[in-house]
Amino acid sequence: MADPITTEVIRYELISAAEQLKRCFKRTTTLAILYELNDFGISIYDHELRLIADVPGIPLFSGTLNYCVKSCIDQVGLSNLAPGDVLTTSVPFDTGSQPIDAALVAPVFFENEIVAYTALKAHMGDLGAIDPYPTTSTEMYQEGLLMPALYLFRKGELQEQILRLIKAHSRIPNTTATNFLAAASSLQVGGHRVETLVGRYGRETFRSAIQEMISHGERISRAAVMAIPDGTWDIVDWMDNNGVDPEPVNLHASVTVRGSDFTIDLSGSAPQQRGPINSPFPGTMSACRYVLKSLTTPLLPANEGHFRPLRVIAPYGSIFNPAPPAACFLYAWPEQRLMDLIPMALAKAIPQRVTAHSGGDCCDFLMTYFDHETGRGDYGGGVEAVGLGASPSRDGENALLHHCESGCCNIPNEIEETRVPLLVERYELREDSGGAGKFRGGLGVVKEYHALESTTAISIAERTEASIITGIDGGKAGMLNEITYFPGTPRELKRGKHKAELHAGDRVLIRSGGGAGWGNPLDRDPHAVLADVIAGYVSRSIAGNEYGVVLCEVGNELRVDGERTAALRAILSTKRP
Repeated sequence: MADPITTEVIRYELISAAEQLKRCFKRTTTLAILYELNDFGISIYDHELRLIADVPGIPLFSGTLNYCVKSCIDQVGLSNLAPGDVLTTSVPFDTGSQPIDAALVAPVFFENEIVAYTALKAHMGDLGAIDPYPTTSTEMYQEGLLMPALYLFRKGELQEQILRLIKAHSRIPNTTATNFLAAASSLQVGGHRVETLVGRYGRETFRSAIQEMISHGERISRAAVMAIPDGTWDIVDWMDNNGVDPEPVNLHASVTVRGSDFTIDLSGSAPQQRGPINSPFPGTMSACRYVLKSLTTPLLPANEGHFRPLRVIAPYGSIFNPAPPAACFLYAWPEQRLMDLIPMALAKAIPQRVTAHSGGDCCDFLMTYFDHETGRGDYGGGVEAVGLGASPSRDGENALLHHCESGCCNIPNEIEETRVPLLVERYELREDSGGAGKFRGGLGVVKEYHALESTTAISIAERTEASIITGIDGGKAGMLNEITYFPGTPRELKRGKHKAELHAGDRVLIRSGGGAGWGNPLDRDPHAVLADVIAGYVSRSIAGNEYGVVLCEVGNELRVDGERTAALRAILSTKRP
């Protein structure tokens, strides 16, 4: 049996191994979305496929990697795995992602027995989909090379035919192939650390420590769920469209707490869609795991025990559990919405523990650059910052990535301009985008791209028209996302999901959404409103119309007119429920 101190040492040795794996991958990849944005997930599992360590990246990736490992084992057979093996798979229904978010899995052996698995999933570059980032695909065969579990390395030997296959299906073959190799070598580095750890403490002590880690994780997670009142709460929202058909798409979540059990029922959501917004079940489960973790044990390193209270119901053939060959390239967008909807459903039970709606979307925009002669290329743009929802005690944060990307960073403008022929002409906070409240929602951003050469632009933004956004306890909604192609010209066009061919001089304007407010705006400290106006967060018109704060100029200084503010708030309070 492992004593408590040894258990903690092993826990953090595993986290350190995952961190070293991450550093190795970031330093050997060739795309800015990998080495700057952290568009990957990395996890370590024990021999029973239980999560024992992961590192910050994309939470939606990390929560699917157990499915990736299991899929590889089921397809090649446990007895056929050997030291030095690295497998890769890109089938959405095995990985829970789009094909280019390929997964790699490596068994870790100690004395000829598997003791763990290292796993990584990342946006590898390009695998030959109908577009660099399809928004109108109608089946998975249009979304890139589908690889079932294949050996990229077999007993330490690179399988050249698999690498040739990957290159043959890529617009940027050298870049994409290099990222696969970087991932494989990184898994081997992490696996060597785990093997060394098992050798130091022995197999039995190692497994005993893992069992205690997982048992402890389950105990504290269940205790946190029990602190939520028993009950069932429903919430409904709409996606703008499925990328192909114009109609809004219904999302429905029902959250039930019974003792220490936490059930999320998605049965009321839309059936699987013709367009690519379907979420394979592993991805749906990952989004739900994230929500449970954030509500129960947000500050602790994740392990399998933290997710034991969770049960997810998603009928087969629905948007959250589609059947092949459904298109899935935009799988992350309904999952992002789940990550906002489930906490908002619980706001009816535990409002003091839940923040209001965020901007609610990655507000993704890409400008693609491919050089077919050299095999090089990259993506400009990427995920954009949004405003976060306010809490019961503070304003929402301005301009942060949506929490589905909570382990990621934005790509600096200078890096984008170096890798792709574009210029970022504006990058600023979006005034008035945060919802009014006693505590204000965070602000989104305004970003304007200028194409310097001909390039393909693709936007993938939701929450541009159909979404139901609400604050908490009287807080107001924030502004929706807005993407404008060719602004200020006769060709001006506003689209959330869209592809356009840009020529030198063309522009695209991004306005990302703001977070919702918490509490009655008329209860906000007038001097906090004044500070927001001075900072450029809130306009003077919104200060008066929403917050009931009248400002006046005294000399060169802006001040609160206390008497007129009290009178205006008295009038507004009679008009609002």
